[in-house]
Amino acid sequence: MPRTQHIRSFRQYAESLENLLSSLGTTRTGGPARILPALDGEPSEKAKRFLSTETLKKRGAFFTGRTLARRAVRALLKDENRCTQVIDPACGLGDLLLQYARTMPVYPDLRRTLQLWGNRLLGCDMQADFVRVTKARLALLAMQRGAHPATVAREDLDSLLPGVSVSNGLDCPSPSQPLVVIMNPPYTLTTAPDNCSWAAGRVSSAAIFLDKWLTGSPEGSRIVAILPDVLRTGTRYSRWREYVAKHAAINSIRIVGRFDGGADVDVFILDLSVTSPEKPPK
Repeated sequence: MPRTQHIRSFRQYAESLENLLSSLGTTRTGGPARILPALDGEPSEKAKRFLSTETLKKRGAFFTGRTLARRAVRALLKDENRCTQVIDPACGLGDLLLQYARTMPVYPDLRRTLQLWGNRLLGCDMQADFVRVTKARLALLAMQRGAHPATVAREDLDSLLPGVSVSNGLDCPSPSQPLVVIMNPPYTLTTAPDNCSWAAGRVSSAAIFLDKWLTGSPEGSRIVAILPDVLRTGTRYSRWREYVAKHAAINSIRIVGRFDGGADVDVFILDLSVTSPEKPPK
């Protein structure tokens, strides 16, 4: 299947979720059975099928999945300020945002629920169809958790969830207030920017993402990132690890092992609290 046809097929899947959302607002029958696959592994399976493994590897896209997302988000639920905004700067199909949204309040009114979530949940991805799927899944999750079905069109999702947008997570403006960052960034190799102090040449995009959000987030922000294990163990990234320790207090490092059965990469979960580099953690 030609690449353009692969992309068109996945775009049709995104449209099918939006159509499902609209139809549930009018028929109100068969909701749970139709919603649950979209909230679990179906979107990533469709992406792997329609976009091909080679295409996804070139993009460095490894979809988090519900089990790994649950492990990443779990630590945030113990002591996180419930009024804080949460951003996933490489949201993909939205697994991390969905897992966090599972802990947020739900009102009987779907639009009111999405307005609440839209004020707190932020995300970006360079693939427009991924962003469409993320927004539709958030609305379907709200229904699955008890919000009454309502007719919601694609343009409604854009207005209710304005913080989930098509953009490059490396280009987002630095936040002015502390926030929570959850991410599973791309694992591709890229060229380190000229101002990179810990490496030159080809480095992991995941390391660049962590650097950007670590130094760009105000003191008191929390970052939980799923990262390739080479960042934890590789000699090439020893200066990166020193850099991270200078800017953050490390709350925990959890070794996961193989990302999943279809991804030949080991990962770990890094949990950080952003500090001032002038006040290194004790």
